[in-house]
Amino acid sequence: MTDNNTYFGKNGLRPFIGKVVKFDAQRELVSGQSWGWRYKVRIVGDFSDKDSVDDGKVVTASALLPTTSGTGGGGRTAPVRLAQGDMVLGAFLAPNNGFPVILMAFPRTKITPNANSKKEDPDTKFGIESGFVGKMIKGLTEGYEFSGHDDIITPIIETVVKKGGGETKSTPKEELNNVKGGQDDENAIGATPDPKTPLTDEGEEVIKGENRPTVAERRAARKEFDKRLEQLDNQYNGAIPESEYDKAFEETLGRKNNQTNNSVIKQIAKDNKLSPDIVVAIVESDDDSYSEIARKLKYEAGKELQLYEYGENGEPPFKLPNGTKNPEWVEWNKKEMELIRNSPDGTYLTLQ
Repeated sequence: MTDNNTYFGKNGLRPFIGKVVKFDAQRELVSGQSWGWRYKVRIVGDFSDKDSVDDGKVVTASALLPTTSGTGGGGRTAPVRLAQGDMVLGAFLAPNNGFPVILMAFPRTKITPNANSKKEDPDTKFGIESGFVGKMIKGLTEGYEFSGHDDIITPIIETVVKKGGGETKSTPKEELNNVKGGQDDENAIGATPDPKTPLTDEGEEVIKGENRPTVAERRAARKEFDKRLEQLDNQYNGAIPESEYDKAFEETLGRKNNQTNNSVIKQIAKDNKLSPDIVVAIVESDDDSYSEIARKLKYEAGKELQLYEYGENGEPPFKLPNGTKNPEWVEWNKKEMELIRNSPDGTYLTLQ
């Protein structure tokens, strides 16, 4: 036969009202030397106002938390803010008054008596002690201990300041002369410098022809240079004339790319429906009216340049120096996709 006198059995929960006793009597619990949020609670009815039971020997109850406070999982947590002397509502979750928990607290009011100020009987067990204990000091609230519609009004600190008439203030005209538009009657275009990013910087270098070739271009040039040196070495039996060496270097590693034939510039010119010559002219122009479109072109050039670089984990460049898709990258991508399909977690990515 099933025993219903267990958790939430036929007899239901047994609620209680109690008082959180002085923290001095539960120092181990409230000082962090124990686990969870547990408090010593003197339960009304189970203990009397005049009994001989010490505060340290009353019921130990665990405070339950709302879902908004977090349990500590994933670092999500918020402290329980009960103070000594607080009256709480709780319940026993197990038979025989087992597993007591604190569900919520009764707010203190302006008329809540303070046990420390009661003249008739300072030894009463259910007197409400002040929450200012230990390192809890009275601040701007001046020791108020209540909560309600008539909430505490925090005092405002007024500082008497003598303000001058501004006679000693002046406009930094000399410094403003060094700022574009600083002394102009009208707003100046380009007074605020364009924001710089690594992509816009690299894109500007590409378009202005000041950049190094891409990784793929440098590797191709190095292979060509090595091939030329080998030919010259065989031709001159290891005694390559300096003029021939310089010529081979200039025509391979030292060769400067024609700006308008640069594959990066060709692509962004196509994307923006411009000619490569116009792209270069806009970026190199000093006309402020072109600053916005110039910044856009430089950024797009920086993004395009990334497609010519070797990526992480040995990923080949997506594009060749001539702007076409790199067959080496296509083969690399097929192998990567095969590894993903066969991965233990079944992850599968489709590249568009």
